[in-house]
Order: sequence, then C-alpha cells, then structure tokens
Amino acid sequence: MSLSNLDAPHVAENFLAHRFYAPVPILTQEEATEVVNAFQQFELDSLAHLGKVHRFKAHLLSPDLARIATHPRVLAVATAILGPDVLLWSSDFFVKPGGSTGYVSWHQDSTHAGLDPTDDIVNLWLALTPSKSASGCLRVIAGTHDAGQLTHTNKEDADNMLFFGQTVDVESDSVALPLEAGEASLHSMRIVHGSEPNRSDGPRIGMVLRFIHPSVRQTKARDSATLVAGVDAFNHFDHEPIPTSHFASDAIAAFKDAIRRPSGLG
Repeated sequence: MSLSNLDAPHVAENFLAHRFYAPVPILTQEEATEVVNAFQQFELDSLAHLGKVHRFKAHLLSPDLARIATHPRVLAVATAILGPDVLLWSSDFFVKPGGSTGYVSWHQDSTHAGLDPTDDIVNLWLALTPSKSASGCLRVIAGTHDAGQLTHTNKEDADNMLFFGQTVDVESDSVALPLEAGEASLHSMRIVHGSEPNRSDGPRIGMVLRFIHPSVRQTKARDSATLVAGVDAFNHFDHEPIPTSHFASDAIAAFKDAIRRPSGLG
C-alpha cells in the first residue's frame, strides 16, 4: 500500500496553532506490521537479557526500533516543528490487548517530565495497529494547552497505564484522534489527553516518540537523550548512542544508564 504525500510544513503550522494534529502518514500498513513484529521480538529479548519486559527507551536496544525514531518522515515532522536540531528525549509503547481494561487517565505530559520550556517539545504517537474509538484511541481536550500546568492527583489504579497514575479533573468535550496503522498523531506536553479501554477484538499498539529542542532543560537531574537531527549546541543532556546491533553489551549498558534518569522514569 502506497503512502499519501506528507506536507510537513502544513502539519507543523496546524500543530503549532492547536497543539495537536492528526493524521500524519508515516508508514505503510505493511511497514507498521513489520514494526509490530520487531516490537514483539524485542519484548522476548528484553525478558531474556534484562529479566523483565521494558517498554521505555526500546530504541536504545533495538536497531529496528531506532530506525522508526529516525525515519525520514518522522524527522521531517519533528524538524518542521522544532527546527533542524532535535533530540529524542524518550520513547514508549502503549499496548492494549483486545477486550482489555487498561486506560490512560486525563493528564498533561508536562506533569512529571521536568522539562522546561514545554513549548519546544512535540509528542508523536505512531499507530502500529488501527487505533479507533472502539479500541481506545487517543483523545485530547482542545484548548487546554493554554491553561498552564494543571493540578494533578496521583491515583492508584491497576488499570491506569500511566506510571504515576497522574489524573486531572476536567469537564469538557474531547476530540478523538483515530488512526490507521502507520499513521501518527501529534500532541503537546500541556494539552490534556487520555484514552479509554480497548473494547474491540484486536490489539491497539502505539509507539510514542517525544522530541525536544536541545535548548530545553531538565529541572530534576542530569538527563540523557538521543541526538536525531542537526547539532546540540547547549549540552543540557548527555547523548545516548543509537544501537548498531540487537541487545549488544554496550547498548545494554547505555540503556541501563538511561532508565535511571528522568527520561527513563528513574
């Protein structure tokens, strides 16, 4: 299946105006399926090499997944929004099996990230399987990016897929961002968003890539990120290496260092 044309300047203009945008054509459906296969192999290898399944910073261990983070269409969008110099702060996978109860509470990504300023950041959420209303696609509350940092409560709920269970109480209509496999949505750090459980029969698998301009600072502790475009003239982040082989010893060491830092939720 061929891809539709990508007008990155148009995407950037709309994202900057509203702080969310969808859909963005990134991969063919066949390519998305290949990434699903690579991710499933990654989970098996993560268990074998690290003793547990890790979904944060997988791009530091798998060249196949790193290639998605540096895909020409992904970088075309990131550089159109942030400029020629771009760091990948983190990556993550959100997996909802068919008929599962997992959900993502209403929240702002800025709540625990420690990054400042938040305007020089874009989250790219790539659907690797169809992400529709029935399967719990991402939803945003338009305009909330202008409200500043809202007060969140960390709530314990085994079904909440967020690490801290951070939740903000909002009363407003939400906008669904349905995607076909291979399409992406964009959202800012301050826009309130979340997603409902997957009530469909098939899995909903998404990979989120969080890109920042090198001028952004981490306010918590010394952090790390991967330089994916241009140069870093600020030295606010230690640079993470892009892996050249699958679960190589040096890649595992870099990964273990990264997940101890704020970008790895350490």
